[in-house]
Amino acid sequence: MRLIIEHRDPEAVRALQHGFQPHPNLEARVQKRLEPGVAPGVDAFYVPLAAAERWGAPGRPRIHQAQVFRTRPEDHAKGWPLFVIAGFTLRQDEKPLDPRLMPLVVKAAVVAARRFNAQGNEAIESIGFESGFTLIERLRPLEAAELIRAAYDEAMAVPDDELDGYGRVKPHIIAAVDFIGATGQKVSTELRCLLEFQGKRYECALILDEIGRLDIGGNEGVPIEFLSPESARPRLEVGSKFRLLERRRFWLTRIGDGVVQQVLAAS
Repeated sequence: MRLIIEHRDPEAVRALQHGFQPHPNLEARVQKRLEPGVAPGVDAFYVPLAAAERWGAPGRPRIHQAQVFRTRPEDHAKGWPLFVIAGFTLRQDEKPLDPRLMPLVVKAAVVAARRFNAQGNEAIESIGFESGFTLIERLRPLEAAELIRAAYDEAMAVPDDELDGYGRVKPHIIAAVDFIGATGQKVSTELRCLLEFQGKRYECALILDEIGRLDIGGNEGVPIEFLSPESARPRLEVGSKFRLLERRRFWLTRIGDGVVQQVLAAS
């Protein structure tokens, strides 16, 4: 699988290409088009979450993971490839313009293409990236080239049977949660709050990218990650009841109640 990085600065392209040598599957070229995504010679193009809405995708974003979506026939006439790769989103504490996150984007896109190829119907053999979409322009070209090389090699080395879980946030417990006041409201991919159990409180994050909405009466199978699992996880067992609290300026508000369904092994 080839990666083609497009950059508006010819000098940066030369530096990137130098940094990629002698890697056979990485290429840099000058971006000449006006519309993002119109990239001849690639099977798929990476686009950020907002741009993917052009094709009604994705249904739910995924933290540190991406998905393959098919473009429309009318887009092909404008130069778009058959597929776009999108759906990648960040953790709550990650800043969207932090260039250090760029390798996560590259790895997510490559793994998404590999998962798609494993289905066996069609194959993505090349992926195009625009430098502005991947924050490459905020890095020195040689540094960017080194990070891209490492990210690509890591993503290509993932065993086939581990592709589905690669990049996914690994929770520490699974719980049924009844969110107080929730009436089918849509949620973001992650909810940071406090889990209170037997008088003690633990910083945690509810991973909601596979849920999409909150419902009164209990949400089954909610993954919860602890910021300090070594202190929280040993005290919890299947059936443990807890409360969820959210900081609201100068006080704490109870936002839900839960019951532990699974305690997952340490990874």
